[in-house]
Amino acid sequence: MIPVERQRKILTLLKNQEVVSISELVDLFNVSHMTIRRDIEKLEAIGKVSSVSGGVQLARNIHIELSHDIKITQFASEKEQIGKLASSIIAPNMTIYLDAGTTTLEIAHQITQRNDLLIITNDFAISAFLMANSANDIYHTGGKIDRQNQSTVGSKVADFLLSMNIDIAFISTSSWNLKGLSTPNEDKVIVKHAIAKSSKAVCLVSDTSKYGKIAAFHALDMERIDTIITDSGLPESAFNELKDKGIDILTA
Repeated sequence: MIPVERQRKILTLLKNQEVVSISELVDLFNVSHMTIRRDIEKLEAIGKVSSVSGGVQLARNIHIELSHDIKITQFASEKEQIGKLASSIIAPNMTIYLDAGTTTLEIAHQITQRNDLLIITNDFAISAFLMANSANDIYHTGGKIDRQNQSTVGSKVADFLLSMNIDIAFISTSSWNLKGLSTPNEDKVIVKHAIAKSSKAVCLVSDTSKYGKIAAFHALDMERIDTIITDSGLPESAFNELKDKGIDILTA
């Protein structure tokens, strides 16, 4: 059986079965573990499936992004640890960007004792927290307001970011896979592109609950990411594939 046909049959199987193990696919197709892993990597790269521990499942589509108030209650411990690790890689006197999100808010919590940074953000919660608790210089991007996420989006945000020289950008996302970042909000796409163009280094900060999800609008290719800071839940196959792409992965 040629790989394309085998991959098509894997997708058909997953429509009727939530998760299929690697060993089950090896037995079904009478091929090696390595062959099945290559099939899964191919399907994952085009956003059809996502790896889980010991197996594979269909990519989970998201149609709306949760509000800031809901997200802040989810995976709080993982976000705190990611925030601590992310803050540790910020060198003195850097210009950094904190993307809108509750994980990036945790980074803000970790840098309140510093006064040497220039911090740019499109997030109202982050800017309000830093105004009250930090002596660092703060710039808000302005732009079209996204009430649900308490942030700004769209071309005005992108224009501002393209006028800046950023040392490291910490970006967030509601969904990502081996292909890259996606979003249900089209106005966020231009912002992600501007971040990547304006920054010397781009660091994705995300807990693994968002891995394997996909939304309507492709926001950024994974090749534009230099570093990923996440928790220990990332499947080994995904970890290895991302490393092969030259991306540094730090586990909080």
